[in-house]
Amino acid sequence: MQINPSDIANIPDTVAMPIMVGFLLSLRSRHPKLDTRSWLVALTFIFLAQVTWVVHGYPEMQQTLMLDGELLAGLAFVSYRGGAASFRAFDLAYLLCNGVTLVALESLYGMGVVKQAPYLWAISAGLAILGFSTWWRRQEVYRAIWGGSALLLLLAPIAVHRYDAMAYWLLAAVYAFAGWNFRSRLPDKTVGKVAIVASMSMLAVCYVMHPWVLQHAEYTAIADELWRMQKFFVSVGMLLVLVENQSARHQYLANHDQLTGIPNRRMLDGQLKSEIEWAQRSGGRLTLVMIDLNGFKPVNDSYGHLAGDHVLSEVAKRLRTHLRATELVARMGGDEFVIVTRAAVSEEAIATMEASVRKWIREPIDWDGKRLWIDGSLGSARFPEDVARWSDDVAKDPAEKLAGALLRIADMRMYAHKPSSQQGLAELEMLFPSGSLL
Repeated sequence: MQINPSDIANIPDTVAMPIMVGFLLSLRSRHPKLDTRSWLVALTFIFLAQVTWVVHGYPEMQQTLMLDGELLAGLAFVSYRGGAASFRAFDLAYLLCNGVTLVALESLYGMGVVKQAPYLWAISAGLAILGFSTWWRRQEVYRAIWGGSALLLLLAPIAVHRYDAMAYWLLAAVYAFAGWNFRSRLPDKTVGKVAIVASMSMLAVCYVMHPWVLQHAEYTAIADELWRMQKFFVSVGMLLVLVENQSARHQYLANHDQLTGIPNRRMLDGQLKSEIEWAQRSGGRLTLVMIDLNGFKPVNDSYGHLAGDHVLSEVAKRLRTHLRATELVARMGGDEFVIVTRAAVSEEAIATMEASVRKWIREPIDWDGKRLWIDGSLGSARFPEDVARWSDDVAKDPAEKLAGALLRIADMRMYAHKPSSQQGLAELEMLFPSGSLL
């Protein structure tokens, strides 16, 4: 084994990559739901491609390992799906089946094969495997079309014995597809997405140009610097994506109920304030409906907290399923829920909505072979009608105070079980004299 002194420049990159892998492993152990799987696989293969400089005395082995490492890293990037299950077993199997052909093509070039027949056989086998694996998967047909087209296009450089162009253009196609995949999967308007997509695109361009660089040795130094720069940007972009994903998750958890997944009291306060501000600006109207579950405590006492949690989750699911996407459904806490809507603003529409909500809640809930039955008490408050009597000018009063007033009115009506809104308001006026509700 020989080490070329000029390859000493690769040592910093070689050392940095396992440090990055170790950092990701540590991060994953602390935050199991953080998406690191595709990154870990990709960085591992990039590291394997980088350490090939230690076998400088065996150029064919070095080139084969380097090309295969970069190819497998690109396929790992293609596998990225986002979320905790980014590297699912079924996707991995699909990629491995089709990756065999690509590895074979890169290995043939790396080992210096200059006959057309092995390349043609590899492409033919690849098309057959692609068709079978797509049928087996029973979806993603568009990927098979793109993949098959890319394999057929490789026949052009093979026909003129430009195997270097075949090998590097294949890598360019993989990284271009990886960039497109990240563009589709990563959240919009994030710095990490811009860095990753730009890096993958530039890597694809570098691979396209590399056969030309091989014939113009005077540009090799510049090309090497571009390679290092793009790999640096990929690593930086990866870290930015992970940080932004974690930040988004923390923000989501801060604004959503962990049990039911719907907005919590914190998000409700902010959204209700925004809705009132909209109504103040536009002269619009909105309704707030508060729901308290009847019979929830006996379920908890008789069947345990797991049954109670199941009831809360099922009620939230029913509300979210039946109501419009534009209507806010939130959990106040305990067994209380709130609906904020712009659609039901007349007394008749509110009565219809409340009847529907009661019907959804009263439907039996299956739990551990048993049927659980609960009911709900509802109370509603309208803006601006129900707060107007406590306000000199609802268009100018602070939205935060008006939101609190709406919640108190709906809460009083819910617990009073009054069939008439006027009766509920009369009772509120006794408890809150003029001006004291806001």
